[in-house]
Amino acid sequence: MGVRTWVEGWPVYRQLTGNDRLGRGAAAKSRYTDELKPRTSTADRVVQSVCPYCAVGCGQKVYVKDEKVVQIEGDPDSPVSRGRLCPKGSASLQLTTGSSREHQVLYRRPHGTGWETLDLDTAMHMVADRIIKTRSDVWEWDATDADVRVRRTLGIASLGGATLDNEENYLIKKLHTALGVVQVENQARVCHSATVAGLGTSFGRGGATTFMQDLQNSDCIVIQGSNYAENHPVGFQWVMEAKARGATVIHVDPRYTRTSAVADIYVPLRAGTDIAFLGGIVNHVLNTESYFRDYVVNYTNAATILNEDFQDTEDLDGVFSGLNEKTRNYIADSWRYEGMGVIAAAGARGENLEESELKQRLIHEAGRGESHGSGGAALGR
Repeated sequence: MGVRTWVEGWPVYRQLTGNDRLGRGAAAKSRYTDELKPRTSTADRVVQSVCPYCAVGCGQKVYVKDEKVVQIEGDPDSPVSRGRLCPKGSASLQLTTGSSREHQVLYRRPHGTGWETLDLDTAMHMVADRIIKTRSDVWEWDATDADVRVRRTLGIASLGGATLDNEENYLIKKLHTALGVVQVENQARVCHSATVAGLGTSFGRGGATTFMQDLQNSDCIVIQGSNYAENHPVGFQWVMEAKARGATVIHVDPRYTRTSAVADIYVPLRAGTDIAFLGGIVNHVLNTESYFRDYVVNYTNAATILNEDFQDTEDLDGVFSGLNEKTRNYIADSWRYEGMGVIAAAGARGENLEESELKQRLIHEAGRGESHGSGGAALGR
């Protein structure tokens, strides 16, 4: 390499003699950098996907070359994320190509003192062998406390995660039902056991009652018990857009977090006092009539009067009226609205009680196969 070539390749020289006087473009680019090409330009195809982490549902573009994932980027066409990804979503390529991804299993034998390495095929065969043996050892043809054919095993249970998609959940449930496993559980059912009863009755749906983008149209957003800005940063963009439009953001949490830092009002409270706090707000809103009366009267069931026979948990020491203590089921006759022949929001709307109970019995009968294992419901002998 000559002196002239060396001088002309010097970034300072290119900055002084070229068009990039600020040294932020071609002047600062080395030959190595100039020869680099993005992995997205060499990909054979692009597959649209959804980020597998939290439930915001950010769109991703997965670039594939030679049937291997070479890059994952945000999808600008996604109405949810608009091309944005949080740090977890941006690093999701490491799920397939990262050096930390394990391709072997560590196994410690019974009474062993150390770990040994097994390949995945060997480990999968060991799992299959143990499932078959456990099923064989604890298989029940008949229930021990009654002369009922059950065809089940109580020695195997399954606990699924909330990030599994519908197809995976279907296959898991189908596999375990075929094995006679009746103890199949999922984290989402535990997580949403309260929301189904509360939101389902109040708003008609047990999970999210609107789409996340609708947050941008809010006048006031209350975030309680969640560090939204850090846990779901891409979804938090809609909160910040509402704030930019003039909305008030209120964060209620014992901890001061990054969500608190961007909120207009931070409300610290002691751990365990959230129900008392919400109860106080409800009491204040009702006493001062600070609610949106036109909306409440026309679009909720607040204007509907309950049957005089209805008794709340405050009247019956924690239970509602209509409880059959023997069957531990509720008879919803007293839950009807005054002057109406349909069941209240806790039941099926638009049906009379007899039709609803008949439908419930049919659903119960249809589900007996799952409750009794792979053999299905008992048959007459």
